Amino acid sequence: MPIPDSKSPRLFAVCLGGRAERCNVELHDVVFAAGDSLENIHDQLLDRWFGASDGLHVDAWAELDRVPGFRVSLERTPPAAGPRLYFINIGGYVAGEFGERHAYGFYAGAGRAEVKARAKRELLAGKESVHRDDLFEIDDVVEVAPGDGWYVHLQPDENAGEATVTNGYFPIPRATIEAWRRARKPRA
Repeated sequence: MPIPDSKSPRLFAVCLGGRAERCNVELHDVVFAAGDSLENIHDQLLDRWFGASDGLHVDAWAELDRVPGFRVSLERTPPAAGPRLYFINIGGYVAGEFGERHAYGFYAGAGRAEVKARAKRELLAGKESVHRDDLFEIDDVVEVAPGDGWYVHLQPDENAGEATVTNGYFPIPRATIEAWRRARKPRA
């Protein structure tokens, strides 16, 4: 089992909320970032958001340090063969209710089919037409600083449960957004 690097960044899953041009309702996206705190990944969150930066906020976040049956860490070496860490977004409906319900999950699994089957059993129980909207291996989408070479590792731990989720309204500070804009402004 790899020994975590004391300088290893922490892996975060973040549900962003905000606006985009011509939208009528608040939009959401789930992104992944790595750093030492939620506050220190704001630039990564702004980089990943597809809409307007004004008003961007965090609606939920979790440090992905564990999922059922496994501890999660970021390491310098690629992982050996074995389970991988996946994110899934499941959709479903409630009779007479306008719109689609969504549930998100983080799973360790041997492949997409296994994760999809588990999520469909466990998420949105009792809803109609439960289906997969999104499913991917987190290692394929998380970006630490380019060239850093961090990889998601799973270590078996029968005592590991769900990651702790924090819900609420956490706006990205206006000063952070302005500094981010200045740093990314094309130079003449």
